[in-house]
Amino acid sequence: MELSPQTPQAETREIRRNIFSLIIPIAVEGILQMIATTIVMGMIGRLDVYAINAWGITTRLTQVFWAFVRGISLGITIGVASDLGAQNKQRIQQTVVCALATLFALGIVFAALLAAFAPQVISLFGGDAEMNAKAVIATRISCIGLPFWTSLVCTSGILQGHGNAKVPMVIMTVYNFVVAGIGYPLIFGAFGLPRLEIRGAAWTMVISQILMCFVCLTVLSRYGFFKNLKQAGLTPAVIRVTLARIFRLGIPPAIENLLWQFGSIIMLRPILRFGDYAYAAHQLGMQAEAVSYMPTMGFGIATTSLISRSFGANDLRKAETYYKKILKYMGGITAVLMAIIFFGRIPLMGLLTNDRGIIELGAIYLITAVLSLMPHNIYGVYTGAIRGAGYNKVPMYISFVGLWLFRVPFSYIAAYLIPGANIVWIWAGMGIDLVIRFGIGFVFMRRKKIFRQRELGP
Repeated sequence: MELSPQTPQAETREIRRNIFSLIIPIAVEGILQMIATTIVMGMIGRLDVYAINAWGITTRLTQVFWAFVRGISLGITIGVASDLGAQNKQRIQQTVVCALATLFALGIVFAALLAAFAPQVISLFGGDAEMNAKAVIATRISCIGLPFWTSLVCTSGILQGHGNAKVPMVIMTVYNFVVAGIGYPLIFGAFGLPRLEIRGAAWTMVISQILMCFVCLTVLSRYGFFKNLKQAGLTPAVIRVTLARIFRLGIPPAIENLLWQFGSIIMLRPILRFGDYAYAAHQLGMQAEAVSYMPTMGFGIATTSLISRSFGANDLRKAETYYKKILKYMGGITAVLMAIIFFGRIPLMGLLTNDRGIIELGAIYLITAVLSLMPHNIYGVYTGAIRGAGYNKVPMYISFVGLWLFRVPFSYIAAYLIPGANIVWIWAGMGIDLVIRFGIGFVFMRRKKIFRQRELGP
């Protein structure tokens, strides 16, 4: 296949416009999603260290399903973007309907299993009885909202693949207002409501997720994804083929996300070995740091969507142009974020807790995070390009190497075998893991030259 002609100046402006029309809303959406969880964490941070750690465990467990759904959602984005490039509207509609129904059903199954075995799973982390009891209560309540929450993630994947990133951003804005409006009275007991503390935080997420499920379905309906379903050709054979395609595209990024989540869960034991304050600082430090990762998510998803669309239209030169411009923008934005986090580390931690000891220890976490932020964010663009070009399993393999061959083993070595080690050793190991992933991704992009050969499309 021949490459497309050199991009003229007008097309270059169009490419720049397409990039920012996706990146800015996706990045803002991701930031808003983190703000929603940060709002709840900031409220819990005003309670006690047991509540902070219990909520951290609850979040880790529910994010196992989030990791899976987010991966499948990325597969949906790739499929929809490719179909959009090929102008196959019927297959887009088939993907939307099958994805929503299947993920909701899987949410019910996962929630039931997690609620049933929550005490046994939480006891594996080795925390004290008070923390474990709070974590079990919060986890079981949080399970109620998981099936409804799938529609929120799925809707973002559908619309972003379709080139519409602004609507998911608006939906997430509404979600933030709902979480903030419900969270304060339920957690602290305002307006005549009882003070529910960590139970209130869990119910805040459940109520918000149920409300946003209906908002998302209404939005998708308004944009015509459910129009004339009888003409969509949803026969049993078509459903099987559509689901096979969704999972073929989504399972590799889902496994990558799950490897990350399982690794984070397994690391809870060595982290807790350094004490309740160490884990509280770790949990809140990650929450403060997470906002800096949102541009990575935005740039990565935009890279995947735009390159998939270009490959679907058999335009490799445009795909390469997208990649190079996005890589340049990512580097500049990350430099700014590094400065913000480094100089604002104390105020950032202060937003999440009023405990001075946790603030000071969490600030050290943010220093280690700054050192690895540039390779982490650049690697996010690499993975977006690699997935968009059809190498969907490669990021999964790279994550396995960094996480399971280095981060997790190093954490246990630091906690149990190195005399005098403290929590900072684990944080340093996390940063080295991210540098390793960046190095492998850099070598792959250099050697494979993904824009010079055509893989089979999605």
